[in-house]
Amino acid sequence: MTKGARTESDRRRGIGFVAAVVLLLASGWIGGTVPGRAAGTPPAGADGETEQILLRLGGDEIVATTIAMPLARNFLERKGAHGIGIVPAPAPWTAEISGRMGNGNRVSILVRAALTEEAFRLLAAGEIDIAMAGREPSPQEVGAMPMLGHQDDSHAAAAIARAAAVIAVHPGNPVETLSFRQLHGIYAGTVTDWAELGGRPGPIHALTREGGSATRQLFDSVVLGSTPMATTVRQFGSFEEMRSVAASDPDAIGYFVVPGSLKMLRVIVGDDTKVSPPDSYQLASGDYPLSQTLYLYRDPQGANADVSAFFDQALAVSSQFTIISAGLSELGPALILPSGERRDSGRYEELTRNALRVSTTIRFDDGSMVVDSTASHDLDLLARYLRMLQVRGDHLVHIAFSEGSGDPAADERASRQLGEVVATELRRRLVAPGDVVALGAQRPLVEDDTPVGRGINRRVETWIRP
Repeated sequence: MTKGARTESDRRRGIGFVAAVVLLLASGWIGGTVPGRAAGTPPAGADGETEQILLRLGGDEIVATTIAMPLARNFLERKGAHGIGIVPAPAPWTAEISGRMGNGNRVSILVRAALTEEAFRLLAAGEIDIAMAGREPSPQEVGAMPMLGHQDDSHAAAAIARAAAVIAVHPGNPVETLSFRQLHGIYAGTVTDWAELGGRPGPIHALTREGGSATRQLFDSVVLGSTPMATTVRQFGSFEEMRSVAASDPDAIGYFVVPGSLKMLRVIVGDDTKVSPPDSYQLASGDYPLSQTLYLYRDPQGANADVSAFFDQALAVSSQFTIISAGLSELGPALILPSGERRDSGRYEELTRNALRVSTTIRFDDGSMVVDSTASHDLDLLARYLRMLQVRGDHLVHIAFSEGSGDPAADERASRQLGEVVATELRRRLVAPGDVVALGAQRPLVEDDTPVGRGINRRVETWIRP
C-alpha cells in the first residue's frame, strides 16, 4: 500500500473530464465559458485582450478528475479573477479553467490527464508546471529526474489527499461479498465463473487499468503479489472507459475510485471482517489496503511563483472542503473515532475503549524493522502532533501488529519489536512514548498472501486514552 474518502454514492460522481465539467457547472462551482487553448505564448482574445496561462497541470486521472479543477478555480478566484469557467480543452490538454482579471485580461490554468510516469517525464521536460501523481517516484525515476525529490521535501512535493479503489460490478449482479483470496483468483484466472462465487452462472469478465497506472500497480501489489494477471483480463486506458464497460456488462468486475452507478462489493478478510468499501475511519487511518496517496510535484528550481502559491493553497485547511467534497480523504494527523463495525471483543477492545486514535500509523515493509524515509516522515508528523496536543506519556499507548507467520509467539515478539522501534523514535523526537502493547498477527487488514499485504499488516497504531 502506498505509504480516504466518503463512500456514499452521491460522492462517487464525476466520470471523466467532460462529466466533471458538467457536474461543476450544475453544482454552481463554476460559471461562464472560455475557449479551450493549449499552452504557449499568451494569445489575444476576440476583443484584443491578452490571455495568460498561469499554470499547466498534468498527470494522474484521479487527481485530474476530482480535485484539480476545483482547486484551480479557487486559485484563480483568490488571485482576483471573476467570471471563472471550465471547459474541455484541445488535445493534449483536457480542461481549461479561465477567468478575467480586473484589468480585463484573461488568465487560465490548463489540466491534462496522463499516467503518473508520463507526468514525471512531462515535468522534467518543462511541458507542465505541476505533476499530479498517484504514487511517489521510483528510485529509477528520481535518479533520472532528481527534481522529483520525496514527499517530505516541501520544495519538490506535496501529499494532498488519499483515494480509495473499491471493487464494483454491474448493478444487476447478485453477488454481494468476496474475499481477497477470491479476488486474487478472479484476476489470476483461477476463478472464472460467477457461479463459483454464489452468483448466476456465467463467465467473469475482469477489467483492469493499463500497466502504467498507479492504481493498477497498487491493485496488483496488494491482490496479486508475484502472481501474473490472467491474459483474459481486459485493460483500459482510463477509469471512464472501464466504468462504461462495467455499466453495460452484467458479468464484468473492476476496481474504481469513482464507481458512479456501479454496485460496490463487500470485500472481507478472514471469516467476516469487512474491508471494502471503506468507511471514513479506515481511510483517515490509512488502514484500507487499496488506498493510495495523491501528490503534487514541481521543479523546486522553477521560476514560476504561481507554482508555489498553488502548492500552498492545495495544502491549506481551506482546501480540505474541496478534497472531502470530491470523495477523497484529507491527510495529516487527526484524532479519529473507530466505527462500530471495526470494534471487537478482547484485548484490543479493552485497550481502545473510550480512547481516540491518532490517524498517523507507522508502517514497516514485509519482514523489516527499518524506519524508511516514509516511516520517518510519518514519525515526524506524529511527534509534532503529540507535542502540540501536549499528551502525557501515561495517556499514550502504541498498539503493534505483525504479519502472520503461523507461530503466535513469534508474531507477538515481532510486533513488540516494532512497537519498541516506534517508542524509541518518538523519544528521539522529544515525545514521551507511552506504553507499547504487542498483539501479534491479530486484526489483519488484508490477507498475508503478498509481500505488500504482509507489510500492510505490519504496523503500529497510536491511541490516546482518558
